[in-house]
Amino acid sequence: MKKKSFFILIIIILSMFTACTPNIEDNETIPFNVGLNDHYGPKLSGFNFEDIDIKDERSKYFLTEKTDSLEDLIKLCDEKEYSFFNENDDNYDHELSQKVREYNDTFFQRNSLIMVFYYENTGDYPTKIDSLNIEDNVITVKIAKPGLEAVNCIASWYVYLIEVNKEDIKDVDKVEATHIIKGKIEDYN
Repeated sequence: MKKKSFFILIIIILSMFTACTPNIEDNETIPFNVGLNDHYGPKLSGFNFEDIDIKDERSKYFLTEKTDSLEDLIKLCDEKEYSFFNENDDNYDHELSQKVREYNDTFFQRNSLIMVFYYENTGDYPTKIDSLNIEDNVITVKIAKPGLEAVNCIASWYVYLIEVNKEDIKDVDKVEATHIIKGKIEDYN
């Protein structure tokens, strides 16, 4: 009898812990592939980035967006005045334009593209995408840089094209980016 009571007590306790366990989808880290991680110096010519007020992070040139189709990608580029798809533009052959145009209907059948563009004074540190986390239908892109003192004060355009399985982020409404300090400079080679 004692054995049976003990067993029932264990089941009740385990049931309580299961009921109190947070949903696995909250703050879930999802797999990703970085299609492009680059920075372009203070001016990324040809993409309307030269004359903006860099203090205004709401500028149309700062970007944290998710696209689920080629049609959405082209529409976003038109809205933001990015000339990636404009064959008559002088920068049509720029590596960034070429990379963006590689994302086609076949890619978007199973994948989504997250685009993060920002201008920042990072002391010319290397950066990398550390993780993507989803919480409350918001995906947070964590951008890591090593914990060093600034060697110089170079402000640059940072561009990330992040490839994600469409099913993993189907309920995401918003994209945010945040910076974290992580590791040593040797970890970024």
